[in-house]
Amino acid sequence: MARDVLVSSMNKGHFPLALLGVIFMIMVIKMPSADVSKLVFRVFDGLEEGRLVGYLASVMLLFGWAYHSRWQRRIINDEMKRISRERTEYQERALKEGLSSSDE
Repeated sequence: MARDVLVSSMNKGHFPLALLGVIFMIMVIKMPSADVSKLVFRVFDGLEEGRLVGYLASVMLLFGWAYHSRWQRRIINDEMKRISRERTEYQERALKEGLSSSDE
């Protein structure tokens, strides 16, 4: 499973983020259990006191940017397909014959 996740992250350009996640998980697994509980309590204390709000906001902005980027790529791809179809129609009308498609 881990191999498939890492290969998929490479294909989508998310490998550095996946690598950081794996490194963080290994660090937490190697820590003594008492230190892990201290770490969790420190993180929650930081959230309650508002010291980690900037980090939380940056993570939320990162996910928002990724969603917006994906949405934009989809819109641009649809528009390029529409323009390509329209261009082919005009070329066929000008030549008065059908054109073969490179997509087929």
